[in-house]
Amino acid sequence: MGKWAKLKDSLQRFMPEPTFQEQILTAKKSWKALKPNELGEALKAQKIRKMQLEDEVKDTNVQIEALSEMLIEWMNLQEIDSFRLATGGVITNVVTPYPTVVDEDKLLAWLGQEEPTERLKLPWPTLARIVRERLEQGHPLPEGVDVFYKEAAQVYGGKNG
Repeated sequence: MGKWAKLKDSLQRFMPEPTFQEQILTAKKSWKALKPNELGEALKAQKIRKMQLEDEVKDTNVQIEALSEMLIEWMNLQEIDSFRLATGGVITNVVTPYPTVVDEDKLLAWLGQEEPTERLKLPWPTLARIVRERLEQGHPLPEGVDVFYKEAAQVYGGKNG
């Protein structure tokens, strides 16, 4: 049962969100007639299917990135920020700054943390928010942080999913 099984009596059982739990209960009804070995085989098949779908998502993400880069290159050559699709919707060049910590000691000093016994790990979304706010306000970046940007073609309107 694993190394944490001994804690089952001392911890609360995890419960999924109510809407997800409803979906689980509905799905359980469709598997109800199966014997344990058949349930195990069905679980194995679903996990294989999930891996295949995740591979498809990875491949699709590569295609999306390739198309996005090609559109960004074209928009930059045309010196435009967006254009309308004949089928509805707008493609827009969205520029997003991304911070990266290059010197953790300098960042911790900038944050006012002096020689901690346990080093603070600033969550990436928090660092990103701090950096974006400072960029918007024209303030210098935090010490120990570099920022790069990423351009992406974003679809607005129409039936973009």
